[in-house]
Amino acid sequence: MPKKSPSKSPREPREPKAPPPPPPTRDELAVMRVVEQACTSLDLSRRRWVKLSDSGKAALSGWANSMQRLAYAETDQPWGLLADCEGVLEGVGARAHTSLGTHRAQLEEAMRGLEAAVGAMRAAVDTLRQRVDAAAAGAAAGSVAVERASQVSGHAERIARTFEQEIALRRAIAGEALADPEPGSAGEPARAERAKLYLSAWVLGVYVEPDELEELIASGRAFADPNRNVV
Repeated sequence: MPKKSPSKSPREPREPKAPPPPPPTRDELAVMRVVEQACTSLDLSRRRWVKLSDSGKAALSGWANSMQRLAYAETDQPWGLLADCEGVLEGVGARAHTSLGTHRAQLEEAMRGLEAAVGAMRAAVDTLRQRVDAAAAGAAAGSVAVERASQVSGHAERIARTFEQEIALRRAIAGEALADPEPGSAGEPARAERAKLYLSAWVLGVYVEPDELEELIASGRAFADPNRNVV
């Protein structure tokens, strides 16, 4: 007897493919370009912040070390075998004072750059918000592009405020480091201890998370250009 061919189960009908989304309108493309421009500005500010934060940390570290040396040179400290070597004490103190001046100048330069970076960040965020608000009130009102741009704008505003809080803290720290101490008070142990505390606060970055800004920039660029390869 001829073998029966195995019966084939009927194929399930394929679900129809969803139609591709419509291309963005001219107004939506304008909103996407606004986000792209803001992300470029924010990325420049972020890179500058990271670089100058490292420069400021190095200057502040040198300042803190100099303050520590002054505390030893200008106050009664257990110098051991060098206790009677006044020349050594004077030399340590003189070099510490010279080093303080150098590190203060470096810190002042870093702070000017950090202030400029935060100012540029604020300008970019304000421009983004104004243009997105205008788009929301115009022809692109209610579009997905405007809604997404509004989310990016709100997130950028929140992050910008954290950088403004951080620069205010660093401004206060730099003010302490750049201030001329009262005669004979530069080497006070309390000032040396505060210097180390200020350095720790600077390194920790109490208010900011630079990685969060980097993630926002990547997200905004992916929205502005869906074909971009975001690593």
